Amino acid sequence: MINIKEINPITENNGPGIRVEVVLTKDIGISLTPNEVVDRIRKFRPYIELNGGGVTFVGDICNIEELASTCMICHKAGINTCIELNKYIKEYDLILKYVDVIIINEIMYIKEILSKFSNIKIYTRNNEISYELLKKYNIKII
Repeated sequence: MINIKEINPITENNGPGIRVEVVLTKDIGISLTPNEVVDRIRKFRPYIELNGGGVTFVGDICNIEELASTCMICHKAGINTCIELNKYIKEYDLILKYVDVIIINEIMYIKEILSKFSNIKIYTRNNEISYELLKKYNIKII
């Protein structure tokens, strides 16, 4: 089960295009299976498909296996997947196999992630990263 604080159906500041934002929590929230999460995301598919949007997972990553399953189902259904990370740990590799976009601010994590997953697009909120690094790693600022 995945603990969810809230699902925001239409956001524009968490990745490319119009996105469904799924806020994950460690606390007791709405507990859903991966299929239930994807069913809720699919309801907004007409909006997110207008301009290359998708789903963005933000908040506390607690159940890596369940979140990986959710991302895999989205990925197989053609729903663009994004995750916002404050840090990178090796255990996230299970999730990152099914993620199209990452929002992360620390350059040291960006280099490590791209060394393993070169197909992932990187976004950042960190406007202090130099232009040279942004260009080198094709990082976009949100």
